[in-house]
Amino acid sequence: MRKDSIKVDNISFKYPQAQSNAVHSVSFNIKENEWIAIVGRNGSGKSTLAKLLNGLILPEEGQIVIDEEISLSEETIWDVRKKIAMVFQNPDNQFVGTTVIDDIAFGLENHGIEKKEMDRRIEEVLNIVNMNEFVLHEPHSLSGGQKQRVAIAGALAIQPSILILDEATSMLDPFGRKEVIETIRDLHKDINMTVISITHDIEEAIHADRILIMHDGHLVQSVTPEELLKTEFSLESLGLASPFTNNLSSLLIEKGLPLRQDHLEQESLVSELCKLLLKK
Repeated sequence: MRKDSIKVDNISFKYPQAQSNAVHSVSFNIKENEWIAIVGRNGSGKSTLAKLLNGLILPEEGQIVIDEEISLSEETIWDVRKKIAMVFQNPDNQFVGTTVIDDIAFGLENHGIEKKEMDRRIEEVLNIVNMNEFVLHEPHSLSGGQKQRVAIAGALAIQPSILILDEATSMLDPFGRKEVIETIRDLHKDINMTVISITHDIEEAIHADRILIMHDGHLVQSVTPEELLKTEFSLESLGLASPFTNNLSSLLIEKGLPLRQDHLEQESLVSELCKLLLKK
């Protein structure tokens, strides 16, 4: 039986001078090697939740437990950060080295990793994100998707058990977004990484194992991608856009095509359209 990577128990947080809580009485568990997407419109509390999980801010009420052994507090915050790495929205704000290899090495030096082990880890993580050909490139000269893959490599180098991506694809073009999502998928599948992606993009969220939907500081739903379109709340009422493929399916159904309406991914819709053509 898989253990809990993260257990969140009734946490709340309010920013100074704010009228209401940014996060209010939120509880959920994340299993080991689970990919969770936390979605919500701007102001829903999802980015505040990411900061709480990584100890950038601490809950005013409730408790966060990591790997069933560390309760997050001011005293345990550095132990937590050995287990959780975070990648932010703008990778340029995270780079400190003049080359890709220098940038990753900087983080490892801060953790006191010896040179031989450092070299091994750098080679390993760059291979994982398929950026080993760019070790001597300046980070700022890379494409958006490549920058985020380097940022992910730097996070992986400290060997966390949990990776949090806070709107890590929101500034990317479609190709860069595809690169990063494929990298996340490979991490989750190949190295048993627990992944938490914070996003407002349903197209990204549907690749996860489970989707947590935040609204006005509350966790309103926890669903699988397949359940996403069958819940009591519509995505539009929560300030979220329906997946493009689902919208296209609806339009084709209105035109008289006998299609299912629960398509989330392009491949699924294309497959059904091909079957209809073969019947003619």
